Amino acid sequence: MGAEVAVLTGDLIGSSRAVPAAVDRTFQVLADAAGRLGAWHGATTRLTRFRGDGWHCLLARPNLAFRSCLYLIAALRAAEAPLETRLALGFGSMTRAGGATLADADGPAFHRSGRALDAMPRGRRFTTADKATPAALTAVVPLADWVTRRWTLAQAEAVMAMLTPPSPTQRELAESLGLTQQSVSERLDAAGFWAFSETLSVLEGESRA
Repeated sequence: MGAEVAVLTGDLIGSSRAVPAAVDRTFQVLADAAGRLGAWHGATTRLTRFRGDGWHCLLARPNLAFRSCLYLIAALRAAEAPLETRLALGFGSMTRAGGATLADADGPAFHRSGRALDAMPRGRRFTTADKATPAALTAVVPLADWVTRRWTLAQAEAVMAMLTPPSPTQRELAESLGLTQQSVSERLDAAGFWAFSETLSVLEGESRA
């Protein structure tokens, strides 16, 4: 039995109608954001592109999976990426680590994530696999899907910063963005970050228990 991991499988929305430059730009934003996640997980995420508009991402610390998903969604919005992505989260073991990319990696986490993406209902953008996923996470993901679609660029920028461990205080974030603390607070409130923060505390606390 391999190490327990989380795997994200996704594909870009509307890529068949987009020019190649838009697809490439979106993948660059995803790759940059996934690269930053590596510091959280203590291991490279090895974001790997496949089938033109599809991608895999490996999360070595499953307890940070929901935080990582929110970060990738926020990164695309904050960077004004030309396209958005669907993403499916799967938990389980990784029985084959593969090489520099995830092209030949394997295990239940990959299978569950891939099947969840294939089975995602029309109109949804974020889902989880039915097996090995904490019940609380399964319940909150549809709400996260709905809320994150409404993030503005400014809200996503603030959310990204607050999701990055160790999270800054609102005062520190305001100083880094050149804003008042009130402005930062308003952006985070409008993004629903207080609810995400409480959810993350529960999910990440349960994972450590």
